[in-house]
Amino acid sequence: MAILSKSAKRAFFNKEVPTKNLLTTIVGIATSIVSVLVLLNVISFEQSSEIQGYVLTLQEAAAGVIGVVNGLIAMFKATDGGTPAPVV
Repeated sequence: MAILSKSAKRAFFNKEVPTKNLLTTIVGIATSIVSVLVLLNVISFEQSSEIQGYVLTLQEAAAGVIGVVNGLIAMFKATDGGTPAPVV
């Protein structure tokens, strides 16, 4: 018996859009940490709103880095559409 259904597993990690899942995870973890810090009165609500701006900046940076890495991998992994030349 499966613990998680197929759709629930896709909610955690969908191979079709791995970048989106990674970014969602990064933002979710950062937001959770900030929320816990506010709840425990470690930081004030005003400080948390400023931190959220940094979290969004990190999200944009992560998306850029992932895009560059994917582009480099695709560039070196790509093959021409034709058939390979015979080895003599």
